[in-house]
Amino acid sequence: MTYFAWNGYRLFYREAGEPGRPLLVLLPCSTASSANYTAELEYFGRRFHVAALDFLGTGGSDRLSIWPDGWWEDGADQAAALAATLGGGRYAVMGAGGGGVIALLTALRDPARVAAVVADSCVERLTAEDLERVVHEREPATRGMARQREQPHAELTDIILGRGVLSLGQRLSNRGLRGFWQAAHGDDWEDVVTADSALHLRLATAGTWEPFAGQLGQLGCPVLLTGSPADPLLPDLDELQAAMAAQIPECRRWLSSGGGHPAMWTDALGFRRAADDFLGGVRF
Repeated sequence: MTYFAWNGYRLFYREAGEPGRPLLVLLPCSTASSANYTAELEYFGRRFHVAALDFLGTGGSDRLSIWPDGWWEDGADQAAALAATLGGGRYAVMGAGGGGVIALLTALRDPARVAAVVADSCVERLTAEDLERVVHEREPATRGMARQREQPHAELTDIILGRGVLSLGQRLSNRGLRGFWQAAHGDDWEDVVTADSALHLRLATAGTWEPFAGQLGQLGCPVLLTGSPADPLLPDLDELQAAMAAQIPECRRWLSSGGGHPAMWTDALGFRRAADDFLGGVRF
């Protein structure tokens, strides 16, 4: 088990590739963990020293009973701390979903060391309705991921969610979904998913969530934005990412023609080709 210390907590990470190669920090979405990214570790580990982080409260890292409103900003600081632990030089960051948001935040908070960002299946703002939909539609989106991972169970899951009131543990009947989350976080996966969903619903009461606060124009490294226009969780992804790209000084985009959420998994071949082409031109 590989850990490092951050603000008094133990954070877990997995590694692949040879130390001394350019460092690529891999950031999962909040209801996943490094355990779900073994294929990405293996693939990108052929060219990079890859480290996949479990954010505080997830995976093999220490737990939080309540996730703070600044959970994504904290995640960016954790990613930078992991990179410093592994050598302190320049590094690239790759993330999907909430991990894509955190990848961009890492570049904003550690500009001297982040050489490039690949941000998959993420947008710059979510309305209250969007935040609630992320929680309400989590079941079908994650069931799609389970199929991509060749997990066979796909019965309908009964999840009842209300504004500020969440009941997950007794309502999840889908073995594939339960298996995905249990593989990510262990036997207390219900607590992890509940904490993440409660954070989304709490932010929804405050209105629109804008994690970048208009700072995308300050990004000083090249960025690749990826995703799918058919993303079931982010139906306006194409339009919103186009607006993001217009703000970022050095930005490229790749859109999957048939993927879902995240594109990294639902169109793995296309995503890897785009990421390889982009990262091949990065100066570390």
